[in-house]
Amino acid sequence: MKKLLKHMKLIHLIFLILGGAVIISALPFKTQYNTIYVNVDATGIENASSEMTNAINQDQKLLYDYYNLIGDNFDNHKTLVYDFQNSLNVVNNLILWFGIVLVIAALVLFLFQNHKRKIYYGTNVLMSVVATLATVVFGVIVLIQLLGAMGTRGAHLELFNSVAVLQNSDLRTTAYQAAEAAGAAGAKDALASYFYVTSTTLVFYMIGIIVVIVYSLFMLILTFSKFKRTKERRQEILSKAVENND
Repeated sequence: MKKLLKHMKLIHLIFLILGGAVIISALPFKTQYNTIYVNVDATGIENASSEMTNAINQDQKLLYDYYNLIGDNFDNHKTLVYDFQNSLNVVNNLILWFGIVLVIAALVLFLFQNHKRKIYYGTNVLMSVVATLATVVFGVIVLIQLLGAMGTRGAHLELFNSVAVLQNSDLRTTAYQAAEAAGAAGAKDALASYFYVTSTTLVFYMIGIIVVIVYSLFMLILTFSKFKRTKERRQEILSKAVENND
């Protein structure tokens, strides 16, 4: 523990870097799922149609044609897809704000000189507690949202996969032709063989956020340890002063 306390500057710098990394990582999170998309007009999801374009300016005609091919109507599913894309946007925004919270927390700790102060005062402990609480509370909120998104993805994987494939500029035409050639009975299997909407990014963020939460708790433990040592050193100084006076 004593060796770790000698590297408080590095430990706090890593915390700041983690916050910046979370902010930057919010960009690829959004783009990985940008083809699970249903566009709407000013009057809402009810008017989403095959003529509208998706997030990457592809029309949604093949998506509607595919569902007609398998004896279904995509209008029956568009609200679910739309709600899922909105939930992903919420998660994306929360991840971004989580990173901002981390950066602010780290800067506050630097402001109170937790990274280099040899003697910790009550304010240093208080700021560390506040920074840790903010990290843990916000991190748990993001984890709950990520778990919800993973649950929805898992429950409707086939639907989200069909949307992602048939709105992917590189896959959509070939995938639809394969589904069409397979006929109504084999269309789903033919389409599924092209791509699966993975949960890799969601899992990655869950692991990353847990690591950040654990790291913040680790910093808090170090803070209390250093504060305890400060009190012990003060007591030693006072004891020596009393002995010298005697």
